[in-house]
Amino acid sequence: MKMLILGCLVLLLTVTPRYSAAPADPGPPCSITRTDTIQFLPFKRVFKLHDVVESLCLEGYSLKGANRSRCSSNGWEPALPTCEGVSCTPPQITNGRVLNPKLNYQENENLSFQCDAQYKASRSEDVICTINGWKPEPYCEEISCYPQYVANGKVVKTMEVYKVGETIELVCDYGYRIETSPDEPRRCTKNDWSPPLTCRSLTCDRPYIDNGDVYGGNWYYSFPQRTNSEIEYRCKDGYLTAGKVYNEKTRCTANGWSPKPKCTRSCAGSDAAVTNGWLGRSEWIYLSGENVGFTCNQGYLTPQGKNHGERECLPNGVFTEAKCSRYCALKQLTNGNYEPKKDLFEVAQSLLIQCNNGYMTRNRNLQENIQCLSQGWNINPQCIEVTCSLDRNSLLQSDKGKYKANEVAHFSCPRGYLLVGDEISQCYYYGWGPKLPTCKAAKCFVTNDFLIPNRKEYSEGEEITFSCSKGHRLIGESRVRCYPDGWYPRTPTPSCEAESPAPSGGETSADKPDSRQKCPPVSGPVFSQIINPKSEYFSGDEVEIQCTQGYFLHGDRVTRCVDGKWQSSAQCIQKQRCGNPPSIADGIINRDTLKREYFTGDTVKYICNPGYSFLGSDGTQCTGGTWLAPPQCAANPCGNPPTVVKGNLIRKKEAYSHGDSAEYKCAQGYKLSDESPAKCLEGEWSNVPTCDSTSCLPPPSIDNGHPVRRLKAEYASGDKVQYVCNRGYNLEKRISEAVCEETRWKSIPVCRKTGSTCSTPPTIAHGDFLGLIQPHYRSGFQMEYKCPEYYTLQGNRIVKCTDGVWDEPPVCLEPCTAREKELKENNIVFKWKNADKLYSKHDEIMEFICVAGYEIAERSLLRVKCNMGEIPYPKCNKIGSCLLSEETMKNQNIYINRSSAIQDGEKVTFECNKGMIPEKTLEGTCKMRVLNYPRCITANKCKLAPDVPNGRVKADHLKQDGYDSGSSVEFECDEHHSISGPINVKCENGQWSDLPQCLTIPCPPPPNIANGRPVPNLKTGYESGDKVQYMCNPGYNLKKRISEAECEQTRWKSIPVCRIVGAGPLCLKPPAIIHGDFLGPNQQNYSSGSDLEYKCPEYYTLLGHRIVTCEDGVWDEPPVCLVPCIAKEIDRSKNNIVLKWKDADKYIRHDERTEFVCAEGYEIADSSLLTVKCNKGVIPYPKCNKIGKCYLSDRPAQIICPLNFLGVMKQIRQTRAYSLV
Repeated sequence: MKMLILGCLVLLLTVTPRYSAAPADPGPPCSITRTDTIQFLPFKRVFKLHDVVESLCLEGYSLKGANRSRCSSNGWEPALPTCEGVSCTPPQITNGRVLNPKLNYQENENLSFQCDAQYKASRSEDVICTINGWKPEPYCEEISCYPQYVANGKVVKTMEVYKVGETIELVCDYGYRIETSPDEPRRCTKNDWSPPLTCRSLTCDRPYIDNGDVYGGNWYYSFPQRTNSEIEYRCKDGYLTAGKVYNEKTRCTANGWSPKPKCTRSCAGSDAAVTNGWLGRSEWIYLSGENVGFTCNQGYLTPQGKNHGERECLPNGVFTEAKCSRYCALKQLTNGNYEPKKDLFEVAQSLLIQCNNGYMTRNRNLQENIQCLSQGWNINPQCIEVTCSLDRNSLLQSDKGKYKANEVAHFSCPRGYLLVGDEISQCYYYGWGPKLPTCKAAKCFVTNDFLIPNRKEYSEGEEITFSCSKGHRLIGESRVRCYPDGWYPRTPTPSCEAESPAPSGGETSADKPDSRQKCPPVSGPVFSQIINPKSEYFSGDEVEIQCTQGYFLHGDRVTRCVDGKWQSSAQCIQKQRCGNPPSIADGIINRDTLKREYFTGDTVKYICNPGYSFLGSDGTQCTGGTWLAPPQCAANPCGNPPTVVKGNLIRKKEAYSHGDSAEYKCAQGYKLSDESPAKCLEGEWSNVPTCDSTSCLPPPSIDNGHPVRRLKAEYASGDKVQYVCNRGYNLEKRISEAVCEETRWKSIPVCRKTGSTCSTPPTIAHGDFLGLIQPHYRSGFQMEYKCPEYYTLQGNRIVKCTDGVWDEPPVCLEPCTAREKELKENNIVFKWKNADKLYSKHDEIMEFICVAGYEIAERSLLRVKCNMGEIPYPKCNKIGSCLLSEETMKNQNIYINRSSAIQDGEKVTFECNKGMIPEKTLEGTCKMRVLNYPRCITANKCKLAPDVPNGRVKADHLKQDGYDSGSSVEFECDEHHSISGPINVKCENGQWSDLPQCLTIPCPPPPNIANGRPVPNLKTGYESGDKVQYMCNPGYNLKKRISEAECEQTRWKSIPVCRIVGAGPLCLKPPAIIHGDFLGPNQQNYSSGSDLEYKCPEYYTLLGHRIVTCEDGVWDEPPVCLVPCIAKEIDRSKNNIVLKWKDADKYIRHDERTEFVCAEGYEIADSSLLTVKCNKGVIPYPKCNKIGKCYLSDRPAQIICPLNFLGVMKQIRQTRAYSLV
């Protein structure tokens, strides 16, 4: 065949004629029009015939036509192409929709789409416009999940494929447990099963311990730990374990760590001390939630009126407030009322007494302001019966000696005396009104009964005009004067004799006397006046009382004469101005009762916070320039916590207030339905748990098998039942026991027919098995699974058919794809260029870095691990941005509805939690990673004066009962300090703001010294504690080697001295000291200015100057070595004590403290006596005595008995002898 072709070619060449033609005309050249979007190579303007040009489009444009063209006689062949901009139109997505669609998308522009419910994106929900269209192709596929292989467990499948929302049961092998949310069902989601199908060994992970950590850190223990292994953990300072120690061990059990590692805030027992009270049997340490009882000293009470109470250790390391104060008690006021209505009043608080009709206060007032003083009430709060009596030395005569309220007394004088004043008077609360008359000795007498005036006796100086009653005529002078020796004119003494009867002419109305009963002359209370008074008043008459200016009337303005008595009485009370009404805890003032100014008699009302009620009245009143004691809002209490069947209270209290908790513990075999405690809220118990049985009913029967033993009616959690299969059947996976776990049977055995064949092996998501598909597989047959590239196979690669059941197949874990959108949103890029790949395998580490201008709080967060197709992208924020702290917001009682970081300089507005108010502002500003969080508080008053180092509140600004919000105090600094900042500090919503600083007054520049100078590097200002180095001139050295001067409270101390080297007489050997020696050369003589150093043995204390100097032939005074103390066993045994920290002989330096504890079975009255100080080798040992015994005190005539309280002193009489038992 090859020869035939070659022959044909030869023949063709032979027969083809030859021509000698002229050169061809090259023809017209080809030209190019250049644009901004296309580039032609090579770079020429004119091309010759047969030239070839290559066309290239710029980025963002695509070529329309051929990329190579040849210049021909007809022009370019094929025609030159054009470049058009790359764009994509929105795709049509089945079972999905484009988010925020546009008409066109440019090259590299992202498009986001969302799949309908029950569907998910096949690869990514973000696609990119490319020259070849959308990549990857946007496609929504139906969400489906497949039963997976579970290492150390299995799924109980009911179908081969599950749709979204459908659940599957996960069962872990014995010795394993469900890893995540074991009580939640495993549900099919677009991200596969959630929570994941994973079983983990019954091991214990590293425990997370608030305020503590595993002892020794990661190098000492490895995690997870196996069952029954122990670890030791340690608490932070201020926190202790349940055993009240810093270190404690915990054991890994099937239910986790036991006991659960926990570090609880502790309170020092010494902090529980109560002023004016004493503690019961106290401990050194208390844990948060523990209580210590206290009893008030005699004469002192708690605010609840009891002589005892409890203090609770709180989670912040302090005890609840406790106060034993002197109180004034008033439980009931007979014959009157008082405001405010409460039983106890603190010192300086006032109350207002108002007595009923006919009763008065001790100071004869209808109402009176009474104050509680440290020694009791300033006035005994009583309403006593109004009474008036006559002076025993008075000559007045009346029907009785004592009169009650409103009774009228008629007065007279004995013979020989005249009545001066009104002869009738009425008894009032303020005394007699009008005032009592007096009896004056008489000088002149008349005996006739018909004379007018009808008096028998007259005093000296009286001039009387007499007349006679009707039907009588006067004998003697009508006008006479009384002199010391009788009437003048002397004779005859005036008298009346009867006239002859006149003819009857009838009596006129003017002659008739007033038949109404006469009242005493009207009298008003102190600081009052009577409007339009008259000389006489009779029954039915009325008068109006008016208080003088500056007083207001308490009582009836008008009083009436009835049956010869005035019917009502009133009191004029001085009108005084009061300041702003006092604030109260857990309540606010009712706005409807607020005024600009308050005067005597004005009242304000209060409103208690939710969950609180008034103890007594709900208001206060301005009286006498001060407010009465304000009301109290007490939390609504609850009754005893409800009874829980099969449960008991862990600790029961006498009473439960609003906010109190009650914890329950269930009996064995029962479990709390809710671990959180029940809570008392506004008088009702909420969140009360139940104790639910954890036992199981008899286990289910199984096909082709049966339990080994007879079944019981009930099984406790943890019980096991063993099964055995019938002949010809085997246990699946050799699981022979069912386990009762909190009401449910787990790991129920399955019996499979021996040698049964298997159906098709189970399918797995993203993978497949290798081998031929057969309808049946014999028992023992093995099948291999394989995953696609980049997918990770987890589980057994080869599964086996055993008695009709395949082993659990493996799973193919998806790789991760780092999407450009997420990288941009999180402001990160790959750390290494070669890491910028499409896929990362499961469990593979991926490293990122922040883009320029962004940062992350911790670099380790930039290393993440691919987890089953999901990347936990780190988030980089702009440099200087602030991250919101949930813990800080919780502590500040605020929240904000955003999750993104706050940029540097950005202001944000927070919101207060319910029931809180802003302390100042709700704005917070981010400044270089620091966010100033606002704070929301309850508007309470400031309880204590603010504390400023080296300063204090002025004495006249100090208060015992706290400071109202808005009030201020003035500061002053200690000596040698000056104030910086505001002198006056204001209380705002329970907090002090803008506290000043008391800064140390600096020292002047360091002084110059003779023959020396300060070392350069001097500062402009020196604070207390600063030091300056000095150096001497040549030929001089520092005395006693002191080279530094120290600034101490505005003055320089220890200023160095420079002396001439070797000048002055020589010194002999330095003096020897007991227990010590000097360091240096041992010479016969030492030159003036020489220094020697002394040293004491170990544990001895050097007292004095360590270095001595030879000056003019004399050494400085040498130091002394103080002997240490030895806590010997014999001395400790003699005093029934042991060392608190070490039980052995111990050296204790002079002035060093050491602590003892009583030996077992012994106690001491005051635990503070167990801390003693070593004094020159002598230990003042404390003495512990047998529990319950008494012992003699060091004080004369005293014995101490540590009974059920601490330090009760019993006095011993000197005249009797006592035997101590």
